[in-house]
Amino acid sequence: MRFVPTLGLALSGLLCAHAALACDTVLAATDSVIDVPGKYCLNANRDHAVVIRSSNVELDCKTRTISRTDSYDGHIGIEVEEASNVVVRNCRIDGYPVGIQMQVQLDGQLINNTVINAGRPITVNGNRDPQNLGTRLTGNRIVGYLQNDHDMPAWTPAIEVANLPKVQLINNVVVGYRGTRGALLENSPEAQLTGNQFLDFLAEGDDVIYLRDSPRGRLVHNTVAMDYVRARAAIGSNTADHTCVENIVINAMGGGFEACSVARYNVVQPWLERP
Repeated sequence: MRFVPTLGLALSGLLCAHAALACDTVLAATDSVIDVPGKYCLNANRDHAVVIRSSNVELDCKTRTISRTDSYDGHIGIEVEEASNVVVRNCRIDGYPVGIQMQVQLDGQLINNTVINAGRPITVNGNRDPQNLGTRLTGNRIVGYLQNDHDMPAWTPAIEVANLPKVQLINNVVVGYRGTRGALLENSPEAQLTGNQFLDFLAEGDDVIYLRDSPRGRLVHNTVAMDYVRARAAIGSNTADHTCVENIVINAMGGGFEACSVARYNVVQPWLERP
């Protein structure tokens, strides 16, 4: 029985060691550039932007906030310069004109990030390399409502993706956005959009989701809910070869499913003006 406390301490030590190994480097508040491969994390909120200039990097903000409190702190909250195998997760970006900008060579991932008070929340650009098949945006949240007296003009799509064949957008949420579109995909054939939600959408531009020169997209289980006075079409494309299954469209003048060569079980609630 005398060995039980010792065993407990040993197990605790192993667990702590495992947790420490999950993050190679805690990014200091004054460090703004990551130029060496590794796993980085934040242990506090910060008011300096982050630039990633190396491949094989994972940045886990652990739900900490990167805030723009000084106009001299640049205009991009997290910038990934041309790199491969970069993962940015659990970051909260507040007040930057551009929230997250990622230039992907191969296999970039944005996971469970939140962007608020941004004019251009998330932008991901590739190089049209057909081998670049691992880029995914999963569980990210973009909040467009005015918060903390910010009045950031939003004239661009909430999520912009370009030159990324077979990119995947999964379970992302855009709410209260005032920009032109919820998601714009350009030159990204065979993209997959699954389980995304565009809620209380305020923009007056056509097509909340638009695929430009991005044939053979697959849109499944997405939800588009416009606000009650600015309803337009939910989905648009300059090709008509997409697969659209079990999407829900609310308060829109049309679903836009004529862009889909395969359309099954989609639900469109007509635009109804409130009395």
